[in-house]
Amino acid sequence: MGVSSGPKIVRSGLTFAIDSGASIRGFSRNGTAGLNNTSNSIKDLISKLEMDLSTTSYLEGVDLYTLYGITYPEGNYTPANRDGITSGFNNISSGQLYGASRSLNYYVHDGVSWVPDSYFNGLRSGGHCYDLYSGHVDESNKFLVDYDVIKTNYPNSTHVLIGSHACQNFDVTGIRETFVDLGAPKDVLTWANGTWREFVLVGRPGLGAGNAFGWVYQNESAEVAHLNSAIPYENPLGNTSFDGSDDYIDIGSDIMISPNNKGWTAEYVFNTDSASTLQHFNSAEADDFNANWLALYNSKLAVWNVSPGYWRYGSTVFQSNTWYHIAFVQDPGGTNMRFYVNGVAEGGDHVGNSWTASYSSLKTRYIGRYEYNGGYSRYFNGEIPVVKFYKDALSSEEIKQNYNSYKKRFNI
Repeated sequence: MGVSSGPKIVRSGLTFAIDSGASIRGFSRNGTAGLNNTSNSIKDLISKLEMDLSTTSYLEGVDLYTLYGITYPEGNYTPANRDGITSGFNNISSGQLYGASRSLNYYVHDGVSWVPDSYFNGLRSGGHCYDLYSGHVDESNKFLVDYDVIKTNYPNSTHVLIGSHACQNFDVTGIRETFVDLGAPKDVLTWANGTWREFVLVGRPGLGAGNAFGWVYQNESAEVAHLNSAIPYENPLGNTSFDGSDDYIDIGSDIMISPNNKGWTAEYVFNTDSASTLQHFNSAEADDFNANWLALYNSKLAVWNVSPGYWRYGSTVFQSNTWYHIAFVQDPGGTNMRFYVNGVAEGGDHVGNSWTASYSSLKTRYIGRYEYNGGYSRYFNGEIPVVKFYKDALSSEEIKQNYNSYKKRFNI
């Protein structure tokens, strides 16, 4: 298996992730997604670990599609009729909108509807399938011509490529470069001719290496390339902009990320319009853990200390309309907490505070608002495009690694 795309983030212990602007391999940008036919877990395509969640979470208000590529041999997965594009989140039933065949399948959505079949001149599947199998160099050239025509006539559209078994002939000038132009990782440029590839790519012309909206590369015969995605892709979170009055993300129910004394990490990239306003990054329905309230308060990072019952602050004074990468880390044992701003540990009265181990779990449900006794307030005012929860306490080096993966993208 080979996987490479998007920010080089730490994946060990990653339990929940939302990223509205760059590909996190193995995760739907709309929340969590089943990989390789599972519906209630997400799969880390680096280590091949399944990470269980109590619910399958995704965000509403967008048109979701399930994208499958064919593996080789085809009999190694069931049912075979799910390959291609099927409407719905993690839809593993039959009744595709488009099927997929050997070997490169190409579809485009212009923001209103799917681009007509007449624009596609491949060998099969109504022109959508270009046979890049050995000896079909003409099919590679047809794809390149169609790509240029479509991106000219339908600018800012969402492009979907599904590479099924026997997808090869990468030596044709422009094939690999087109994949990267749509956002595939740069190591695609090294793909050798004659090597079969299975992948799903959701992107747009001009995104460049590693910036695909969605990317899964799966080359194991017992598994499939499978990705859930919003199409058209116009910030599928329904915008990660929160208006400070009633915008929020609801995961659906309280999710226990990490129990008492085990350690955890909550990480965000954000930009607020009003740094001095009390506003929450997250909260839970239950009010029995410190990490249920992670906030920006008095222009500083703040965590509610349940016992004895007051806020603990970081030292950095945040500015409005500025991008930041932050992390809250609870160390194992539950009595020490660390705050990070732009990859650097910060001071504040949270340092040296004796946090109570029996309140050291991380549980969450809402992103961008506060809940208490059934009432809601303290809505976030600004943008939170990246949210990640880990069931482990990341090290300073790992926090720095994650910060480095985002600083260029957000000009932090």
